Amino acid sequence: MKYYAFDYTDLDKQKDFPQTWKFIKEYDPDSPTGVCSFCYNHYVFPDYTPNLDGFKLQTGARLTDFVTTGIGLFPLVTPKCKAVMEQLTLLPHRFYPAGLYKRNIRYDYYFFFYLLWCYPAFVDYKKTTFYKKLDPEKKPLAIGTRYDFLKYKSQNPYIKTDQVVLLKSFNKELDMFDLSPIFLDMVVSERFKNAIEEAGLTGQSFKPLPEDTIVFQ
Repeated sequence: MKYYAFDYTDLDKQKDFPQTWKFIKEYDPDSPTGVCSFCYNHYVFPDYTPNLDGFKLQTGARLTDFVTTGIGLFPLVTPKCKAVMEQLTLLPHRFYPAGLYKRNIRYDYYFFFYLLWCYPAFVDYKKTTFYKKLDPEKKPLAIGTRYDFLKYKSQNPYIKTDQVVLLKSFNKELDMFDLSPIFLDMVVSERFKNAIEEAGLTGQSFKPLPEDTIVFQ
């Protein structure tokens, strides 16, 4: 299957990025149920319904089906977008109701797409070759575990790989998965790309990955 790097924005068509960066003055993102109360814990869902009624669209940003929030890889999405994504095979996720404001107008039909961050653990680090980005010879680094990778990454953030080998336990049917910090963008299948484009959704871009970038065992 062909895979793509997926970005929740089309930078060629947006004047301001991310589309939402601040909040309306009445909203407190650090409140007990605000967006910051759960969005940086990528491994569990909150045991409450978060209050997400306060996103503010930047002056030069357009309304699209995918709206970047500047909070990790979590966008706001329209009901049309939500309906398409619910037909695909995704990681554990939830859609939380959210309020988006443009000047004095409130758009109450958006959802905050929250995806659990759990799949870097399925990388076979022993079979995946990493090297320093500025090394023309691409000498392999001594990385055999996720701990080794994070240790190297903390010392030298410019670590690359041309091919990620995934463990046998990885779900090959997934249409979207997150391999950060190895890849900064979401990885999506061709099935995902086709579904998004056939639905005429806006606010996203796809970059094809070389054929052997993702390797299953």
